[in-house]
Order: sequence, then structure tokens, then C-alpha cells
Amino acid sequence: MHITLISPPQVFTKSQVTAGVVPPLGLLCLASYVKQHNIDVKIIDSVGNKFSQYSSYSNITLRGMSFQEILDEIPDDTNLIGVSALYSSAHLVLKELIRLIKQKYPAKKVVLGGAHSTILTEFVLQDTDADIVVIGEGELTLLELSQNLTDYQKVQGIAYKEGGKINYNSPRALISDLDVLPVPDRGLINIANYFLAAEPHGCSASGRWTTLLSSRGCPFNCTFCTTPRIWQRKWRVASPARVIEEMAGLNKRFGVSDFHFEDENMGFNKKWLHEFCDLLIEKKLNITWQPSNGLRVETVRSQ
Repeated sequence: MHITLISPPQVFTKSQVTAGVVPPLGLLCLASYVKQHNIDVKIIDSVGNKFSQYSSYSNITLRGMSFQEILDEIPDDTNLIGVSALYSSAHLVLKELIRLIKQKYPAKKVVLGGAHSTILTEFVLQDTDADIVVIGEGELTLLELSQNLTDYQKVQGIAYKEGGKINYNSPRALISDLDVLPVPDRGLINIANYFLAAEPHGCSASGRWTTLLSSRGCPFNCTFCTTPRIWQRKWRVASPARVIEEMAGLNKRFGVSDFHFEDENMGFNKKWLHEFCDLLIEKKLNITWQPSNGLRVETVRSQ
């Protein structure tokens, strides 16, 4: 079994200042999990591989690998092609990429995951040539799907097209213990390119930075946010020791010295945050870190 996971090119305008060039952390989590179960996987990291290259599609400027370059990178013997669908603003680009993939590989299943496809599942399946959508958390679902490609009608956590009809399978429960998940393998991408691009979500003094997650979800219900729909307003966190083990490993393997947490609500549990900080001080790692995705004021004020 071989899976190819694609991080599409970025919709780009010269005036934008918020997109940045950040690793495809979700795909890294998925790839590392299925690798742990003896499945070969390749990540095509469009922006990370060609962050200084620009092209155009339908009057839309794209940053990263061209459609043809992406197609050329898909191994002919791959069994399943997964595409990250994070942003609704990129839907037209996503639609064209999937059309081209299906044109070249009509017999291969194309599966989508991410916020856009989770929230707008039926629209995405109707308006693109994709076969399947993974709804919400993807590790267990992608593994089960890869093991049942000829009979996925009972795979939990997906929706799929069949005979022009959209079918929803039963939902999948969230992973309760994040410590069971493997550390995302940054060796599947060219992490040095991100140092060169120097466009993190946060700010980096050292230049050798990467993103990571200590938790998933948030219990709040902000109207502007997709998190309540994707993570069901549940907050789960890895142990401080597990998070610091990942940081130490990245520091040793890649020389990463600045860590950017992309948690939806890193400061939700003050006890956990204090334990994390205490253990980090104890380990005496020569690193910096920041909650680049922000902290809610309710979680940091004095109580």
C-alpha cells in the first residue's frame, strides 16, 4: 500500500501579509501515523518545495509547485491520493488540481481532508471530482480507509460519492490520548526550505524554527472559527513530557531552536502549562518557543 499526500499551492497576492510559508503539519501527522502501520507514504509539499515560484490559474496567482509539477511527482504505483483542503478561498484551485489528477489517474481514489472539506463536505464532493472526504480528525480514518479501499462503505468518519449520491458513514470518535500518536516526521519534507523562506506564522529570532501542536480543540464556540465543528468543542492535550520530547528531538535532528505552537487554545489548562514550563526549565534546552496561534485572554488572566 502506498499513499501520496498533497499540500496544494497557495493562493497568493503581493499585498498579503498573513499566509506565510509553514510546514503542512496536518499531513505530517497523517503520514507519520500510517507509516507506523507499515504503509509507504509520500508528501508533495507544493509551497515548501517551491516557495519562491509563482504561476497563474484563472487570474489567480499561485505560490508553489505548478499543477504539472505536482502531477509529475505522484508515483504511478500509489494506491490512494490525499489532498489537503484547508481554505475555502482556494476551492477553485483545489477543484482544478483534483480534475487534473483524476484525468491522469481515473482509477485512483482521491480523498480530501481539512477544514474546508470537513465543514462543506457535500458541496466539495458535488463540485469536485474527489471521491471521498475525511470528516474531522484523520489519522485513524486514513489508516482504515487505506486498508479497505475496495470496500470503504463501512469506514467511520468519511463521506463519499456513489452513483451521483453523497453518502455519509457513521462518525468517528476523537482520539482521547494524544500520546499514542507518533511524532510528526519532518524528514518527509525539506525542512531547511522553511528556514530559507523565513515566513513563519509567528516571529523567529533564530531562523531555525518549526511548528508543532501540544493540544487539539477548544471548548469555546466562537462564531468565526471552524474549531467547534471539527473538534466538537473538546480539548485534548499531550503530556508535557511527550511535547518536550518532540522539541528535543527536532533540536537534535534538525537544529530547530524556535518552536511555534499552533494550538487552538494552548493556555486552556493552566496546570498543564505550568507543568510544561517547569519541565522545559528542568531540561535546560537552549531553545525558544511561542504560542504563535495566540492565547485567549480568559486563560491567561489571574484567577
